[in-house]
Amino acid sequence: QDRTRTVKCDVCAGTPCMARGMAPSAPSLSDMKVSAVLPFVVMMISRGMDLEGLLGARVIRCIFAATLLATLSVHVCILMRVRALSEEGRVKVPAKRQLGQLIEEAKEVSCRQYDLSMLKEKCTQIIMSALVCWGVTLYWGGCTLLILHTTMLPCGLLDLELFKIHILGRVAQGKLRRPFPSTDPLGKLFSGKPEGREPREKKKDKKHR
Repeated sequence: QDRTRTVKCDVCAGTPCMARGMAPSAPSLSDMKVSAVLPFVVMMISRGMDLEGLLGARVIRCIFAATLLATLSVHVCILMRVRALSEEGRVKVPAKRQLGQLIEEAKEVSCRQYDLSMLKEKCTQIIMSALVCWGVTLYWGGCTLLILHTTMLPCGLLDLELFKIHILGRVAQGKLRRPFPSTDPLGKLFSGKPEGREPREKKKDKKHR
């Protein structure tokens, strides 16, 4: 009888797949993030109900500011819990490359130091994106971008690994294992190689050895 053998492969991130070269199965609905679906739903509702005309620009700006403050407050709570961690546990942070150039060398830090650096990076992204969104709205007018960003803030918080670990109390294993995958689209686009994978040449050399 023709039997197929399941193996652990790098493409499927450790999940069993068919060993005969078959393509991995498509992600299920449970694996999809809320942040990937909710913006389209909000845009359809905004266009259908005319939220800008219904609520007014001032109310939408106040809701945006309140959502931003609430999101940053949750990050402050995460910061307090991260600072309470001990220096035990080590994380091997891979090197960061952009446009083929080395930006930051690979290093090994404690879990506490790694979480602090990731939290600082995330807060910087939130503040910078909020300032850009606010500036664009003031210059060109309209509140569609504010409505979209208001929904993206809590979605990004729910998808944050640090929120799941320190607030929801989940164990840092599997998809929550440190180091976390990069969330910067520009970093993924201009990086020299995909994160967490070795070049094919190195893998071939290891096989010959």
